[in-house]
Amino acid sequence: MVLLDIFFLILATGGLLLFAYGLNTNSSLSVFFGSLFVLAPIAWLTLGVAFLPLTPVLALVIIYVLQRKDVLEPKGI
Repeated sequence: MVLLDIFFLILATGGLLLFAYGLNTNSSLSVFFGSLFVLAPIAWLTLGVAFLPLTPVLALVIIYVLQRKDVLEPKGI
């Protein structure tokens, strides 16, 4: 169980770094994966395995809110 906690800590730390990098470079894909890597351990530890498939939806909601508040600029085609 200790190794699982250490893995979750490493995953969340990497996710925070990736999230910050995505905000710095205006990359919504990096923000998506960063928020996904942070939300997955939180959902696993607090809500359980049943709510783990909801983490991509929450990550997409975070990107949508950041784009609406002009923190991230949507990519044009």
